[in-house]
Amino acid sequence: MITSQKCINVKGENNMVAYEGFHNLYSQSKTLRNELIPVGRTLEYIQQRGILDEDIHRAESYKKVKKIIDKYHKVLIDKALEDVCLDNLDMYMDLYCRSNRDAKQEKEFEKIQDNLRKQIVKALTGHPLYKNKLKEFIKEDLQAFLKDQKEDLDVVKEFEEYTTYFTGFCDNRKNMYSDEAKSTAIAYRLIHQNLPKFIDNLRVFREIKSNALVDNIKLLESKLKDKIGIEEIDEFFEIGGFNKVLTQRGIDAYNTILGAYSEDGGIKVKGLNEYINEYNQHEKIKKNKLPKMKPLFKQILSDRGTASFVIEKFDTDKEVCDAIKAYGEFMIESIVENEDQTNLQPLLEQIATYQIEGIYKQ
Repeated sequence: MITSQKCINVKGENNMVAYEGFHNLYSQSKTLRNELIPVGRTLEYIQQRGILDEDIHRAESYKKVKKIIDKYHKVLIDKALEDVCLDNLDMYMDLYCRSNRDAKQEKEFEKIQDNLRKQIVKALTGHPLYKNKLKEFIKEDLQAFLKDQKEDLDVVKEFEEYTTYFTGFCDNRKNMYSDEAKSTAIAYRLIHQNLPKFIDNLRVFREIKSNALVDNIKLLESKLKDKIGIEEIDEFFEIGGFNKVLTQRGIDAYNTILGAYSEDGGIKVKGLNEYINEYNQHEKIKKNKLPKMKPLFKQILSDRGTASFVIEKFDTDKEVCDAIKAYGEFMIESIVENEDQTNLQPLLEQIATYQIEGIYKQ
């Protein structure tokens, strides 16, 4: 390495020789921040041919097609999993319920988890709707899926020659079909998140069946027979019943059993958790109180439109501001200014009069 002292001692035309050891040592990236302004007749050419308008339109169409693709995936997930019957659920439950698994049992438990994930992925990727090639998917399969939906079909056709627009988006969606223990995967959602909840609830249900809530279960069954088409609630509370809750439709039915809902005309039908809550209010001995059941997580992609959804990426500052403003207006309208029982004002005005011992966690 050439020192600064040597550099100072070098004189004359060969002065630059002293600095050769410092040239091209590090790469440097620079971002162009200046606006590219068309000159001459370029602007006129752009305006006449509507080039900018075309780009704006395609950007809006791109957002629409992403939602259409997600709709395709939702249908795929439902169809692929509706008739799946998983093996090894009994073995999984046996190991899961052991409070102190040794190293050998822990390894066996992880092996079963891995096997269950692979069963899920095999069903998904083996379905005819599952496609791996982007160009064929946009130009053929997605259009066949939309054959009776002209408006959506026309939007998709705009990208027949621009399929690479969706390379990143579709690569991201492929992560859903991974058989690895990744939180973004369908198999992970079912096996690592919902199956443990399902087994915990199964154990609570057995406690319910052994006490005075049996009559409440029969009443709920009669109400749900027409609503979600079940004959007996018990079929959702045996380990084989987990096969019924792999799809979003099954998850919705299961969560309806747990939570209260309203019939036409505003008549409220109590779910299992509400019966448990009432039972606990009258049970004075703490150890005899029943634990609440845990609702299952929604299927991947079905989170949109709920409190747990993931918003689309914002492309501009204005989109961020508009989203914040819209959410603020929604909160004011639905909670602060709402005249029904969800209004916060009358709830908080009487807070000093509430009896703490009479308030229970839902």
